[in-house]
Amino acid sequence: MKLTEEQLWELKDAVGYFDNAEIDSYSGRGMYGRQCLGITFDSMSDAFRFALTVGGDNDLSLALSSPRFDSMGLGIVVYWPSVEAPEGLDEDEEDEDAEVLL
Repeated sequence: MKLTEEQLWELKDAVGYFDNAEIDSYSGRGMYGRQCLGITFDSMSDAFRFALTVGGDNDLSLALSSPRFDSMGLGIVVYWPSVEAPEGLDEDEEDEDAEVLL
């Protein structure tokens, strides 16, 4: 499943409320390298608050049902194996790095 442009904007807006949260592509356990939508958070409480932020009866909450979680030492990643990673994520990161170098 692929997020619509509107859903992606809603997702970016919801993630923007958390200081160190980041939308990224992720390959979880048993996915054999296949990439999906993932969001990294500093803590499980941030991930829970995010779920409450996007919860409700709307297209985004339906698309983001059934998340999975992986611990990353100090943080956590929430990912959705059935949702494709948005295109251009790596390009945005490169652009941000380039701006910092200038």
